[in-house]
Amino acid sequence: MWIFSPTGKKAYLEYLRNLTPQAVLLSLFLVVGVTTQRNYENGDIWWTGWISCTLLMLMWLLSFYANGAILYEGILEGRFGISRIRRYQGHLKRSSLRLVWTTLVYCLRRHRLMTLEITLFIMVTSMAAIITLLAGFSAARTLLSAIKGG
Repeated sequence: MWIFSPTGKKAYLEYLRNLTPQAVLLSLFLVVGVTTQRNYENGDIWWTGWISCTLLMLMWLLSFYANGAILYEGILEGRFGISRIRRYQGHLKRSSLRLVWTTLVYCLRRHRLMTLEITLFIMVTSMAAIITLLAGFSAARTLLSAIKGG
């Protein structure tokens, strides 16, 4: 399996390392959102907070998407070779999410071990998303309670 190769280990650790900024962005998004809501209810200036909140949400979504896409491309490059996967991606002219689905269907038909790797990838990224969400919510709740209490 690719994940046990030296490049696979490195890519997986890089993926895990990039989860921390995602949790920070999510907690900042939540803190700014709650603070903006309080400012709106009090009649203070609130539109700058909503702009910041929207930008933080977009940054979090893009970081989550990019992190998963880099790991997935690493799996495909390690398994099929970089030149073949680039030709495959260029031929499909599809987004990364569509590429995941197309590759999964192709591998179900022709490469059983690759299907297992893709399934594990989907499970790992899903669990990482849930853990990142929980960490972001927990950090935001702690920060908000510290702000409220202080």
